[in-house]
Amino acid sequence: PELREVARAQYERYLTSALANMEPFSDVAAANVPGGLPALGALITAAVDGIVLTWLATNDRDRVNQAIEGFEYLLDLLERDHTQGTPPESQL
Repeated sequence: PELREVARAQYERYLTSALANMEPFSDVAAANVPGGLPALGALITAAVDGIVLTWLATNDRDRVNQAIEGFEYLLDLLERDHTQGTPPESQL
């Protein structure tokens, strides 16, 4: 409990950074992600936290790399949507 404010501030920095970096995808997020850009920012923040926690808890480089590759794949789907139009639902 005594570190709650530190955790809250760190989370807010992660979220602010994610939202700033995803701003070019705000239209895509609004059209394809329930909750739009704020939800996408929260998802990215949670994914990064999870990947960091996986590394700290397991020190398993292969597992972390697989998680990063999976996350890159999901972000690539959004990027393709942003540049080429909405992918069929089966690709999401």
